[in-house]
Amino acid sequence: MEKNIETTATVVNEEITKEKPYVFRKLAAEDVFPMFKILNKIGIKEVKTFIEGDGFKGILSGFTGDASNEKEVERFGFSIFIEIADLLLRNLPKCEDDMFRLLSDTSNLSVEQVRQLDLATFAEMIIEFVKKEEFGDFIKVVSKLFK
Repeated sequence: MEKNIETTATVVNEEITKEKPYVFRKLAAEDVFPMFKILNKIGIKEVKTFIEGDGFKGILSGFTGDASNEKEVERFGFSIFIEIADLLLRNLPKCEDDMFRLLSDTSNLSVEQVRQLDLATFAEMIIEFVKKEEFGDFIKVVSKLFK
């Protein structure tokens, strides 16, 4: 398929301006299945199970419910974040190849070029991808499956 490339963007740093080596195309129906595959491997269903199950209840049992106690609310939120982050990070290696392929398929870079990006550029690429309007719309629709 021919890639419809959006405009080239520029990363602006306080000291330097450099052009990004990638440009994303608009996401399309063909991108849905690779994204579902990645979400499945990341463990989205496990997150739902954690939230609905004993893991969340265990953390919640330590919360007195005093929303005016900022430290307690902060501790509660941080505990939830750590548990979910741990779950997701444990599963990320399972979808490594799928992530490189999806980023390649939706940009002007080959899989090998994506693999060779420096860490900062790769992180920016992922952040830019998940901030895409089409990705946000996709997540909103998918989240209906878990209600």
